Amino acid sequence: MSMATGTIGIDSASRVDPVAAYKAGSRFQVRYSAAAATDPNHSSYAKNAKKLCQPGEINAIIQSGQDFMANDEWYVDRIKEGAPAAEQDAPVTLKFWRSRGLSPGATISLNLDTGYTSSMQSGIDAYFDRTNKIWGGEYVADKFYGPLACARQLARSGRIKHYWIPEGASFFSSDDKLVNAPYPANSVWDLWAPTPSQVNYAIKFLLDYIGADARFLQSIIWQDLNHMLGGAADQNIVLKGTRMGSHLDHATKPQTEDLSIVDAETKSYLDNMQSNLAHHIDVAIKENLPRAVLMVLSGQPNSMYTAADMAGDYKGFVTNSVYQQLAGQEAALTAIAEKTGLSAAEIGAIVADALAKNVVDVDINVHGTPTTTNQPGPVMQ
Repeated sequence: MSMATGTIGIDSASRVDPVAAYKAGSRFQVRYSAAAATDPNHSSYAKNAKKLCQPGEINAIIQSGQDFMANDEWYVDRIKEGAPAAEQDAPVTLKFWRSRGLSPGATISLNLDTGYTSSMQSGIDAYFDRTNKIWGGEYVADKFYGPLACARQLARSGRIKHYWIPEGASFFSSDDKLVNAPYPANSVWDLWAPTPSQVNYAIKFLLDYIGADARFLQSIIWQDLNHMLGGAADQNIVLKGTRMGSHLDHATKPQTEDLSIVDAETKSYLDNMQSNLAHHIDVAIKENLPRAVLMVLSGQPNSMYTAADMAGDYKGFVTNSVYQQLAGQEAALTAIAEKTGLSAAEIGAIVADALAKNVVDVDINVHGTPTTTNQPGPVMQ
């Protein structure tokens, strides 16, 4: 599911009343596991037990009207220890979140709550990679809490889709002066605990600070220095919320998605398109599909798929002279919609508009009206 920019949520190191959190304005909660120390038999369990997500807690949060996000954090620089550490941590974390009822496919955030140097990167990469291999897709380590320099490398390499900005000095490098900032903010550090009048300015400042690397990310959340519920929880603000990797993102997946009925070549293009969208949500549909397939998806005959090869209502297609059966217009649109957050009808409209204008690029704005960049390009058939 998507969340609007400016949506408020909380994280807490102990269980809080989700109904009270919702009434206070929270629309999502983040709770914790503690890597290998999550195991009650581990020597460090007692030091971490209080912060662990409790049985029934996820359901209570969802019932309150909030979404839920999972975070795995033991000590501040655990993930720099690489694959050997992941081999100890990942099986325990997997078992824990499975027992708590976290939706399969959901994201679990990994943390580096300390300073960063480039020498750490290889170990961090290895920790992410081995964790995902052990989890086998049941859960996904594609979210990071930690310094921006490290997040940039993880995003550019395709390892993360979600970034959680830490509070305070672990994110900002210096207390630079600000221009035209809302009173009383004069410098960067003044934005750590934004007043209501400073929130929009702070959001724009942070997105500008992240810059072009934001395109690799489906969600960006900022843990500011404000607190909620009498100091029991940290306040978090959504800066970008195309898709959150949350419990509700995966709790009610569509049941109609079935690419097995799409011919092999079209499925290959769709798989490529979906893979790209996973890292670049604004990547154009047309940039990843040949013109002939776009025409099929919008119900238009062409030299590859002629009118004689199509069912009259364009709900499915019969066997043509070149490829095996293509009965996948609705399934294909559903598959694309699942990755973009748009409806099949909206995607169909984008495709039809793109073909009418014969453009190369089609931009998808998940929070607004789909638009096309009106640049002529070659006809692909």
